[in-house]
Amino acid sequence: MAATFRIPPRADEYVNGFSAGRIPGAGAWLARGWLVPGSRPLRPAQFLLLFQALWLSWGMVRPTLFLIDSFGFIFRAYHARARSSVAPMRTSKGVPTEATYIFNNMIRRLREQYQPDYLAAVFESDGPNFRNELFVDYKANRSETPPDLLQQIPDIRRLLEAMRVPVIEATGFEADDVIGTLAAQASSAMDVVIVSSDKDMLQLVTPQVTMLNPMKDDMRYDEAGVVEFMGVRPAQVVDLLALKGDAVDNIPGAPGIGDKGARDLIQQFGSV
Repeated sequence: MAATFRIPPRADEYVNGFSAGRIPGAGAWLARGWLVPGSRPLRPAQFLLLFQALWLSWGMVRPTLFLIDSFGFIFRAYHARARSSVAPMRTSKGVPTEATYIFNNMIRRLREQYQPDYLAAVFESDGPNFRNELFVDYKANRSETPPDLLQQIPDIRRLLEAMRVPVIEATGFEADDVIGTLAAQASSAMDVVIVSSDKDMLQLVTPQVTMLNPMKDDMRYDEAGVVEFMGVRPAQVVDLLALKGDAVDNIPGAPGIGDKGARDLIQQFGSV
């Protein structure tokens, strides 16, 4: 059920921050009914308009859409077994299964606890993306994905298909870009919850978009929560990271400016 398409990267639009709302055709994932398992697909543009009409005309509660940063979940599932010192899980033929098994439990818990109206798993695309073209050392400090985890990715995809959870990805873009695009487009008709532990996602928070961090006991970040945690408003997260850098993605910041200095400058001047 993977939704894929190719579009030329517009590097000038992505230098700072996500491509929120800028991936053409992303709304079609919603309109085609992929986020309504078991339903009859709607024609393009009908899906969001339907919910807008129901919400505005009948005063219905806005439906919720959960967008899962899938690889964040997968890596957490993989390392959970290692942290517990439990023996590796293998089939009788030696095929690793621990990440698949724990990932399944995480998705089931998410569904049962929050009961979202719509749910989608967003994946990274294979190969380089436009950020690698802009900065050759982007994520160069990352270690290779363990082979026994890579071996489980196809099984996790098949698991999601069996659970009727759509898998969404876009060639040449990261999961962050797809999540940002879908969140921006869907938030006019739905309350969007981004399930991720990536602080970069906090720039997407609005009155209609929140972030749920499963790594911090399901901490839920609204606009006030972002200010409390990051020291800046969601719209200023990009400027904050640009100044102080981001060691996780191997992005250097401004020389001599650390976390506190970056916050002080943003609070004083508002933006870069």
